[in-house]
Amino acid sequence: MRIGIDVGATGIAGGIVGSEGSVMRELVIATRPERGYERIVMDIAYIINTLKPRLQENGVKIENVGVGIPGIADEKGDVIYCVNLGWKGMPLGRDLKKLTGLEVFIENDANAAALAEHAYGSMKGADCGVMLTLGSGVGGGIVIGGRLHRGFSGAGGEIGHMAVGENFYNCTCGRNGCLETFASARALERYFMKLVEYADEESSALQAVGEAGVVDARTIFEFAKRGDLLSLMAVSRLSRYLAKGIVNIINMLDPEVIVLGGGVSKAGDFLLDMTREQVEREVLYKGVRHAEIKLAEFGDKAGIVGASLIPTYNANPKE
Repeated sequence: MRIGIDVGATGIAGGIVGSEGSVMRELVIATRPERGYERIVMDIAYIINTLKPRLQENGVKIENVGVGIPGIADEKGDVIYCVNLGWKGMPLGRDLKKLTGLEVFIENDANAAALAEHAYGSMKGADCGVMLTLGSGVGGGIVIGGRLHRGFSGAGGEIGHMAVGENFYNCTCGRNGCLETFASARALERYFMKLVEYADEESSALQAVGEAGVVDARTIFEFAKRGDLLSLMAVSRLSRYLAKGIVNIINMLDPEVIVLGGGVSKAGDFLLDMTREQVEREVLYKGVRHAEIKLAEFGDKAGIVGASLIPTYNANPKE
């Protein structure tokens, strides 16, 4: 049994992970990035220190823990850059060690999710596979030769910042056209509200939320399935650009499998079927078998499960 922590822009989730990736106990705290680095670190440490005694009660000696973040870190556990949380040059690994007494290994959250799916899930056994985490942003994890591919500086796999078109707003990275601004939950919500602003058509999704006037991605998908025109237009656009990103990945890496995870993937076969159809239309070599596009088996638990594997990966990078 191990502890894994998944730090996202909206929530910090930690859990005790057992054999075959089962999550036996989980704690979740809202991230609220506006509170600043120190408060978030205290919350991460609180989750670790709450879970640690549970393992010790079962006779498990715990010496380290893995933490996935929506950014990149160096081998010392210092955060190099974490756009969505506003972190740069933060000594996260060292700070958490002081607060928990454990060795802490930091990895990109999408890389961690890829570890989970490759070890136990939809990517299991693949020599070359790609994980896309579709949440508030879009992350990517790449496995080549059965090993996690981090790139020359550890910044590889930033698939969400692949340019796929011209958009009506810039990405948080400062560029325009990133996949993240087309295929994330935030992108879906922003485009839906833009449609509402300019369309003559009434949306039952907007009516459902009442005076608050705030529609989340889950509601948009729900009403798209019911045939609400504006919701369906918004989802179709997301699917179209997601397919463009997937086709780029296929043309570049020719992986065996591409796995879709994160909160947006909860739309299930509704989104998967639309995306597969678009990929078939756009893929370069029509007569050649290409990557199978699948949903992640661990869903939103992939980050926790993968984070728990980070210490093992760091200790045995060739395994």
